Amino acid sequence: MLGPYYRLIVYYTGIKDAVYNSGARIEAHWIPWKLSEGALVQGSEESDTTAFLNTGETATVGDVLLGTVVDNRKDMYMGFTGTFYFKASETLTNYPLGLYLEQSTDNSRWPSGQADFNVQLHCHKLCDLQKEISGLDPIAMNFFYS
Repeated sequence: MLGPYYRLIVYYTGIKDAVYNSGARIEAHWIPWKLSEGALVQGSEESDTTAFLNTGETATVGDVLLGTVVDNRKDMYMGFTGTFYFKASETLTNYPLGLYLEQSTDNSRWPSGQADFNVQLHCHKLCDLQKEISGLDPIAMNFFYS
């Protein structure tokens, strides 16, 4: 079940730094859901389209890119389904991106705020997106959490 506060994290484990020029995108779009009186109820689409990287920024190998915090206290969604999307701005190969879920009970204590934070140990892994083929074509992968 989703906590009162949550956010998505992108973990970049490429073999070299990646500069995101015009046209490059790392995006996540998801629809939360819950059970209400025995029926499945979906919420409005949520998205992170600029929180991870903006044009002209660089992702360094090992970077942990934090998404926008979602306040789940009112709606109390239990899970979500979504799509993780990556489009390169240059011809690149071997650019793996991991998508993780981080949660907090009070929006002040986050695993990523700790000195010994390790995204692979302290967050829920949602999916890996592997850009292995050279080219500019975007790639996407579905993910879910329940």
